[in-house]
Amino acid sequence: MPSKRRPQARRAKRPRAPKSRKPILPNPQIPKKLGTCERLFQVASDMRRDPTLSFYRAAADRGVSPKSRHAHLKNLFYRGADGRIRPRRSDQYRQILFIPNTQPGQLTEVRTKDSDERSIVGQWLAAINAAARGDLSKINAFPKNQVVDGVRLATSPDEVQRIVEAMAESDERFEGPYRSKVVRA
Repeated sequence: MPSKRRPQARRAKRPRAPKSRKPILPNPQIPKKLGTCERLFQVASDMRRDPTLSFYRAAADRGVSPKSRHAHLKNLFYRGADGRIRPRRSDQYRQILFIPNTQPGQLTEVRTKDSDERSIVGQWLAAINAAARGDLSKINAFPKNQVVDGVRLATSPDEVQRIVEAMAESDERFEGPYRSKVVRA
């Protein structure tokens, strides 16, 4: 059965004026050495922690353009049924993290498979930092014999004490675990 719609004439495309891009003012609390991928991971982490936080607000807080999610990490976010951009519960991006060990000034490389392993390493680092301040309750509550990429995360008081002493002896300050490039799994 033929369509009842009348054929319409094609419209000629008008040339568009170039878009003016508003620069995002960098947040002075964010280190400038972080790349776009690392900042997008932090945006996703912030949004997982606070479900009321919008993607655009989180991106502005971290000093990254909202459009960069298309170019760098497409599968980190999705558009929900309500139209909001949301982070995936767990992503499959591999990332190399660096954690302190018992030798002063040396760091152990840990290759994480997904955001769940990254959060485990982050919780362990928070427990180590709390132990350095004298609070051993977090390290005692941390699960024993936790292994990430073949590296066992130390939880015994002796090992934790040696790691804390090595961090104190080291000449440079431990800046955190994120210092690497992201590789898609």
